[in-house]
Amino acid sequence: MLHRVLLTIHSGLRWVVLAMLLALLVAAIRGWRSGAALEKRDRILKGAAIGLADLQLLLGLTLYATGPWLTSLSEDARLVMRTSVLRFFVIEHATGMLAALVVLHVGSVLSKRAKDDPKAAWRRLAIATGVALLLILASIPWPFLPYARPLLRWG
Repeated sequence: MLHRVLLTIHSGLRWVVLAMLLALLVAAIRGWRSGAALEKRDRILKGAAIGLADLQLLLGLTLYATGPWLTSLSEDARLVMRTSVLRFFVIEHATGMLAALVVLHVGSVLSKRAKDDPKAAWRRLAIATGVALLLILASIPWPFLPYARPLLRWG
């Protein structure tokens, strides 16, 4: 029961995370082009977007640890690697999302380090957010893929 609730939250939160990262990307591109300094609202947007992405990762790791994925990997790793659905959820989805969060955090730190050069700060943030967004989009089980999941899960 708890697993199903967490899965529903994880599924719905994905859209919030995507929207926040897209808003951050747009803000970063605008800031990069204008060269304006990061303002308080920009730092709040960055913190909220990365914080929600972190929450999504924690939910995903909880689902990963409590679901059938680790058991299937430990029981028959060869089967997991040969089966596209299992391989996607056990390896590709988790690795892609983790990589996206690493890119986001590194980009955020590099952006902070360029505090004397706002254009560089925005550029670093825009590139990191764009790369993370691409990794996330590539790691989502879209309905048109063989390992499809619904766009919204209810229960």
